[in-house]
Amino acid sequence: MGGFMLSVLLAALLQAASAPPPTPAAPGVITNPDWQRVPTAEDISRYYPKAALEADLAGRAVLSCTVSAEGRLVGCSAATAWPEGAGFGEAALAMSEVFRMRPETRDGQAVAGGTVRIPIRFLMPANLRSAPVRARHAEVVSEIIELDCRFQGQKLDNCFARGGSPKASEVALKVAGQVTLPTLPTRRQQGRIVLPLVFTDASGAFAPPEFITQPRWRERPTPTEIFRAYPEMARAKGLAGNAVIDCKVEARGKLADCKTHEEDPAGLGFGGAALTLMPKFELDEVDSYGLKVQGRRIRVPVRLSSARPQTN
Repeated sequence: MGGFMLSVLLAALLQAASAPPPTPAAPGVITNPDWQRVPTAEDISRYYPKAALEADLAGRAVLSCTVSAEGRLVGCSAATAWPEGAGFGEAALAMSEVFRMRPETRDGQAVAGGTVRIPIRFLMPANLRSAPVRARHAEVVSEIIELDCRFQGQKLDNCFARGGSPKASEVALKVAGQVTLPTLPTRRQQGRIVLPLVFTDASGAFAPPEFITQPRWRERPTPTEIFRAYPEMARAKGLAGNAVIDCKVEARGKLADCKTHEEDPAGLGFGGAALTLMPKFELDEVDSYGLKVQGRRIRVPVRLSSARPQTN
């Protein structure tokens, strides 16, 4: 398993387009950190709990840390960790030394202070991927959820849900515990599998959801192009920002009718800057589920920072 490329999802770095609006932050809480360094796949492989890796367990933890004047994370604690006792809280704490944030400044001098919460997900690549499975539920129609679960024989556990609404994720996770897998094309008795659930209407019909949640990108802007789009209004404050752009997909995967859906912080030009990048995006004609994308909509998250991208 040492060759596995492991991934981390840092919700503090990039908010999902479907996330609920953030609640007002308490004084001293950093809600929009400007990261100079985050863990790489190699870092995460090094810190991943060995027993969890051998058991094909994925996990998550939330770090709560203070930021030093040098941008290091200090005084960290694992606010939550799941599954309990699997070592993910300890792994996240150990990995906190890797992070570097651009420190806050006052009168041109770096100052310490401020706390940040960092949700982290440890997830190894799946060994298998299932064909989409149709499901029905009165409260979920025309949505697709991907379950990433551990399989042990024909049963699933340790599941994470990706895509769709919070309700669809809730239903899918409940369904996972009731699934009995067919004979799998592997001799492994344990591993990880991705199971897409397609929620149909009462008749069993499925209309592609309006929003594309699993795009296949043909073209995307380069890190340098994203850097050049950084808004001048934000430069004076030295702030990074996020924007989510809502677009319609036209022929050949081109984006049109784009508008700013969210921007944070507001009023510093991050939405407008992200809009200038939309002509650089181009989708394949079908998404990851084989559904046509033309005529549907997509919400594209963009993070903009004054930090110059690294070049080889």
